[in-house]
Amino acid sequence: MPLNSYIIICFLQILLEDMKISEQLIDLVFYLLFVDMYLLLRIQESHTIPNDMVLLHAALVACSLQLLTVIVSPHYQEVAQALTAYYKVYIFKEAAFAAVCVDVKYLQTNDSSRSAYPTTEETLNHLWQQCDSSLQFLQPLCQQKLFRECIVNNQVFLDFTLSFD
Repeated sequence: MPLNSYIIICFLQILLEDMKISEQLIDLVFYLLFVDMYLLLRIQESHTIPNDMVLLHAALVACSLQLLTVIVSPHYQEVAQALTAYYKVYIFKEAAFAAVCVDVKYLQTNDSSRSAYPTTEETLNHLWQQCDSSLQFLQPLCQQKLFRECIVNNQVFLDFTLSFD
């Protein structure tokens, strides 16, 4: 086998392994978002969520979303293309939007005078920053036509967000 053919084969094997690792990392981000959202919803049912838990949730959501720009690409168009092409994109849509909705809802309904865990202004400020980071990731992603169409075609997501209020 000529040296050039061997180099090309080795290069293709490396690319294939890199794609498998990238897929596993994307799965990990999806899993983090889904589990984090699910756990906070379960805690929320008890109507007493410690502030540190809400802040941790918001930080994990924001960091998980930003990881996609490291794993896939720093360009939202490429992230949108990769996500819509990925067969588990429905998990991302459900978990990412629901998780951000949970954080925003907490900010909307927070009243430290009624809470069992008083919320300081500093905690709320940090929570706003994490929500802002998450929304700054999702907003340009949703500006991509392909991703917008993918969201509109997912009726389960639309039903969840409409009934979330």
